[in-house]
Amino acid sequence: MSTESSLKSVFEGLLTPRQFIEVATVQFEVAGLFYGHGTERAVDEAAFIVAAVIGDDVLDDKVVDRAVSNQERENIVAILVQRIIARKPAAYLLNEAWFAGLKFFVNEDVLIPRSPIAELIERQLVPWVEPAQVHSILDLGTGSGCIAIAAAIYFQSSRVLATDVSESALKVARRNIGTHQLGARVETRNSDLFENISGRYDIIFTNPPYVDAPALAKMPKEYEHEPILALTGGEDGLLYARKIIQRAKAFLSSTGLLVLEVGASRVNFLEAFKSLSFVELDLVYGGEGVFLIEARYLPN
Repeated sequence: MSTESSLKSVFEGLLTPRQFIEVATVQFEVAGLFYGHGTERAVDEAAFIVAAVIGDDVLDDKVVDRAVSNQERENIVAILVQRIIARKPAAYLLNEAWFAGLKFFVNEDVLIPRSPIAELIERQLVPWVEPAQVHSILDLGTGSGCIAIAAAIYFQSSRVLATDVSESALKVARRNIGTHQLGARVETRNSDLFENISGRYDIIFTNPPYVDAPALAKMPKEYEHEPILALTGGEDGLLYARKIIQRAKAFLSSTGLLVLEVGASRVNFLEAFKSLSFVELDLVYGGEGVFLIEARYLPN
């Protein structure tokens, strides 16, 4: 019996979402799957998959103990099996991810939204800005458009420019912009960093590729499904961060802010930019390496 057939047999006879979540949790743990693309534990990943398939965002007691239909059962099993065999993150299998409390379409042309910048946007960068005074935002390297869209929603007086070097990623971003009905306030543009950008902005958000070479070589198989261009940050992870810091001042208002994420390359950043004045932002919900730099402190 093949691995796929063996796995399918494990899920035979299950009748409710609760049963699927419980059995899938065990199977995920046995398979040694990696999480971190929107969930942190096997049970959360299993619940995310089951909830998405049955179309219920909230799995209360009434929902988890209802009977699943034959079609739902078939779809759940197919995705659970592929999650284990292909090691493909659930967000790609479902074409769905959440960021800042918002749902987004994703595929393998974009990174799965997971930046801790989400919580900073939800807090409207208070106390660093007065939200009502933020009128222009640049999302440099937008990918799925999640940061640009969340920024437009939480900074309601703003217009947002979402840029990316990948036209395939911009196609996904445009789809999400349309879904959230923000076409009048969020513009997309193909640009290699600042290449096709003009004007000045109150805030620049950027989550550029920052995985350093040693870390890239050790990444779990789940990351092999993500676009390598959006992950690779050079030998020390700071290839793009350096370029952004060098040029950002010309695109910020005099009181503007650069919010830059370098994630696990945080230690390298602290060493490389120890002469730069910046603030490492507190992250309540996890993550690391998000820095705020005022325009006045950026190099000319």
